[in-house]
Amino acid sequence: KNKNFTYVPSLSREEREWKGARGRVQQHLGNELQGKIFYLCGLKDLVLETKEYLLQQGVEASQIKFERYN
Repeated sequence: KNKNFTYVPSLSREEREWKGARGRVQQHLGNELQGKIFYLCGLKDLVLETKEYLLQQGVEASQIKFERYN
């Protein structure tokens, strides 16, 4: 409903019935990372790795919102 929002669920584990995106989240973020806000939610390692990737790509920390599960 919102043209400024993209939701792409991705599974990093093998799942036979899954027809969606596969692999690490970072593979599906695209090249245009500036000027966006990222909302990360999931297991601790996923969130920390993705946050670090975004920071390395020049995304400002204030543009990264997150919630971790242990």
